[in-house]
Amino acid sequence: MITKARVETEVLAGGRWSARQFRSWLGTRNRDKKEHVHVSTSPMDVPDVTELCLRRAALTRLHSGIRSLKYLRILDLSSNRLRSLPIALAQLNLLSVLDLSFNDFEFLPPIITRLHDLTSLNLGFNPLKYLPAEIDQLKRLRFLSVEATELLSLPEELEELRQLSTLNLNFITLRSLPKTLLRMDWLTKLSLSETGLTSIPPEFKQFSSLEVLDLSNQTSLDTLAPEIGHLKSLRELNLECHSLNYLPVEIKELKNLESLHLGSGMLRSLPLEVKYLKKMKCLDIAFNHKLRSLPEEFKHMTNLEQFCFGRNLVSVPLCCLPVLENLRVLKVFHNKHLRTFGIRRL
Repeated sequence: MITKARVETEVLAGGRWSARQFRSWLGTRNRDKKEHVHVSTSPMDVPDVTELCLRRAALTRLHSGIRSLKYLRILDLSSNRLRSLPIALAQLNLLSVLDLSFNDFEFLPPIITRLHDLTSLNLGFNPLKYLPAEIDQLKRLRFLSVEATELLSLPEELEELRQLSTLNLNFITLRSLPKTLLRMDWLTKLSLSETGLTSIPPEFKQFSSLEVLDLSNQTSLDTLAPEIGHLKSLRELNLECHSLNYLPVEIKELKNLESLHLGSGMLRSLPLEVKYLKKMKCLDIAFNHKLRSLPEEFKHMTNLEQFCFGRNLVSVPLCCLPVLENLRVLKVFHNKHLRTFGIRRL
């Protein structure tokens, strides 16, 4: 049932439709204060819509008339009250992007595993209990988010998704990394924010293709395993809101690292090996109240474009500062030792 309340008011141009346009095409009429829909079956009435946004449309069910949108490639059903999907969805043979986040799905609708052309599936922020074994039918899937669901494990069949490159497991209680995940060494982006991890297992070194790793909000993680040095392809590492006192010297092996987020932590010092991170463009060490100094080797980080070290006790000697010719963003808020920074060097 598509109601008039809280529909997406944005009018999309070309081959994109909003909830208002979809509702208008279906046709609406009031009866007993409830809204009913009907669909015209004339081929002339079937539009060449490729994108449909039904976000925040107060949907409790999706009308089966959607089967007529045979050219649909992107479907956004996020922020509704859906619990199931119609079997008619299987007729959308070109559908490649499906967003079901912020709904009421407790189980993955079986129809989804018949959408063999899906490349992106967002199931985040649903009370989802588990992923079925049939998930392995989505062979073309490249992006999968189960962020903030109630999953307690990952099915072994997930290993069959060899084209999957991005996996979002944020806000899921894991405590330890599932063996299934540790065998998916072809991933390029892995998000594990606030999963309750207490350690990084040695098998983590197998993620040699990983380019982006999010380990933020791991308050129980007080040691970063040396295996982190095996992630040679890593470009971005997020460790915000951590309990780490030190970084392992193996950090020097991350020669391709461009962005390192260490804000809001317990760091006492940076390792001398930071001088090997020649490609570093973004460094955030703000809100590390135990951090009082930077190593002299810090001056070798001449490619920095963003540097944030506010809210700590760092006193930076001029000799330790690199010549920041490429700097675009500088944040030094609430730093009592700012007078030693030497702004003239920027």
